[in-house]
Amino acid sequence: MQCTKRALGCLYGQVIGDSLGARYEFERAHIVQQKIQADRKYVGADDHPFLPILGGGPFSREAGQVALKYLFQL
Repeated sequence: MQCTKRALGCLYGQVIGDSLGARYEFERAHIVQQKIQADRKYVGADDHPFLPILGGGPFSREAGQVALKYLFQL
């Protein structure tokens, strides 16, 4: 059971990370930093510890959309 929970945790981490990072993938570091600063305004504070899930990126994903190909490759 513990092994199953860990495997699911890895899978959830992959999917959530993919959803959060889609907006910033394939960008240079300084561009990502600029986008993050601009995106923090959506949560109401520049020093808020969390980023909103806004979507976008090079594949024009919807907010929270994940690449399901990762799930089917397992």
